[in-house]
Amino acid sequence: MSSYKQTVSAEERKKQSERILARFPDRIPIICDKNPKSDIQEIEKKKFLVPSDLTVGQFAYVIRKNIKLSPEKSLYFLSNNKLLSFDIILFIYNL
Repeated sequence: MSSYKQTVSAEERKKQSERILARFPDRIPIICDKNPKSDIQEIEKKKFLVPSDLTVGQFAYVIRKNIKLSPEKSLYFLSNNKLLSFDIILFIYNL
């Protein structure tokens, strides 16, 4: 399965993000794609609109429930190929 990043251009993703932020200023749009090398199941829902005060840890919990990931498996979140800390998502978004 191809990633969202491969199927939607950077320009289109930026436009979508701007429209969403204009409509929901207190929310952060997130695209969540599985690493192609990972053996976890594919996530069905790739687009999320989360409260700006949500932490990465809370978001990880939502994803774990969504894909029914066992506690023995690790889950990592990257943005621009950098591992995210478990800060509040708004802080990370503004980096």
